[in-house]
Amino acid sequence: MKKICDSINKIRLSFREKSIIIISFVIMLLIVAVQAYTAYHADITQQKERARLNAKVYAEELQSDLEKGEYITDALETMIISANGKVNRFDEAASRDMRDYISSIQLAPDSVVKYIYPIAGNRAGLIDLSKDRERGEIISYGKRTGETTMQGPFDLKQGGRGIAIRNPVYLIGNDGKEEFWGFTIVIIKTPAIYQKTLDALESFGYDYCLDTTSSPLSSESQQVVCSLGSGKTLSNPVRAKFKAGGCTWTLSVEKKGGWSSPRLAMVLLTGLLYMIFAMIIICLLIRTRKQHRELIRKATTDELTGILNRRGFTEKVESDIKDKPDEPMTAIFIDLDDFKQINDLYGHYVGDCALKNLAGNLLSSFPDDSIVGRTGGDEFCVIIKGRTPDKIRELIVQATARDQSFELEKRRYTYTISAGYAYYPSQADNMNKLINYADQALYSAKMTGKNKCVCFEPEMSDVKRTQLGFSFRALAEGIPGAFLIYCASGSGEILFANTDLIMMMGCSSFDDFIKHVGDNFRSFVHPDDIDRVESSIWEQIDRNRDRSTHHEDYVEYRVTAKDGTVIPVIDIGRLIHTENYGDVFFVFIRKKDGFATGF
Repeated sequence: MKKICDSINKIRLSFREKSIIIISFVIMLLIVAVQAYTAYHADITQQKERARLNAKVYAEELQSDLEKGEYITDALETMIISANGKVNRFDEAASRDMRDYISSIQLAPDSVVKYIYPIAGNRAGLIDLSKDRERGEIISYGKRTGETTMQGPFDLKQGGRGIAIRNPVYLIGNDGKEEFWGFTIVIIKTPAIYQKTLDALESFGYDYCLDTTSSPLSSESQQVVCSLGSGKTLSNPVRAKFKAGGCTWTLSVEKKGGWSSPRLAMVLLTGLLYMIFAMIIICLLIRTRKQHRELIRKATTDELTGILNRRGFTEKVESDIKDKPDEPMTAIFIDLDDFKQINDLYGHYVGDCALKNLAGNLLSSFPDDSIVGRTGGDEFCVIIKGRTPDKIRELIVQATARDQSFELEKRRYTYTISAGYAYYPSQADNMNKLINYADQALYSAKMTGKNKCVCFEPEMSDVKRTQLGFSFRALAEGIPGAFLIYCASGSGEILFANTDLIMMMGCSSFDDFIKHVGDNFRSFVHPDDIDRVESSIWEQIDRNRDRSTHHEDYVEYRVTAKDGTVIPVIDIGRLIHTENYGDVFFVFIRKKDGFATGF
């Protein structure tokens, strides 16, 4: 994994590739978020639905618990009616109906409480209910409607809290009409009457709150009991409502600790792992694609100049011919004149700079839709599309005649080029012939003077390429004896020394030679001879100026080898004017026979 991450870190991404990764990341993040939300919502919905069913079941049980008090008031009502309104053996009947959740049982003929069981501790309840400020209104309501009512919860005088259940009793009079007798009343304790039900609910892992309206005449709810503590509320409960004693009761239920999704963490973890894996795959695919493109680029691009190489050039031209077989094209072969001499005189680095300079000149000399490639060492090829022969010739002439020079380390180098070209399909009907004809035209340009452009003609096929000559290094190394080239003016910079001269001086290479003698002719000659030698050379040249176009000299002097040996030599030189360096001495040097001394 570490190697994969390191590989991804090394990827240099383009803006498009970065956009793909960011968009992919956002899309996958949204997918994970949707999946997580779906799982969370499904789990919470399922939990709430289960809790809602439980709340409904326990609400029904609570309703049943509260109705137990109503059953007692109904039993007392039956007793009163059967006795035609007389109260007989109340204590005996009440004691039989007493339960641990009942605080007291009461009878209130004409709304006045006259009977209470047990009386001990409850005498304060012997009051006229219709005239009581807190009870009068609900008493009137029950008397008027004939409905059993509940009121509370309220504080009981003997401690705790309770709810009053009042059942209005009516008797049938002699005239057949109902006559109000009074109320049968049961005071039930809270939460004792429903505590078992609430405990069972809590044992299933639920918090709860029970609320009720204080009476049938009230629409405002008050909290009866809450598992979290008095006055606390649940954050997001499900609810079940029921009616009892004319009051509306609400049971609110919530899972302990709140609703939660057991699958959420797993869905998020799995989704994030898949997302990381997918991002790694995407990055690796991008990396592979970039490597593939880079391999293709390297396979089809010249590393030195940055333009197409032979393979890339050929593939591009063949593709264009295949796509547009009838489109006219012109192939131009271009060669840098005396490139080997440039390498020999100035070194391969300068030669490479010349090639790069020529590539840039070709790109700027021809139309943007042209195909430019380096097909050999110093050989370039250009394909121009869809231009007339006159326009093409004009472009080629301008490209050949333009200034081909560049500056390197504060020194300007100049070179020339030759070009040969052929037309498709008027001269060549396929790619191979086109390139071959342009190549033959180039050699024709070389044979007829260089630094020119030539159009292919059929008779050019017979050109003998062996007449193109030898390289400068081959000529220089083939000279029998030591050979030196240096500038005639200025500092007298040494430009070239062949192997024989380097060995004669006891040096191992040209760089070693320059390090020993210095980089100019004055440091090459023995210090005691330099003034005489220079004076003699220029006197001879001045005398011979009218005799020949080339000016020669003959002079003897001494040089000092690397090991300190002083060597007398004979110098036969010729002064030549060159385009790049002006006047240059080409000098043949040999030892003077029978003379060598040491310091």
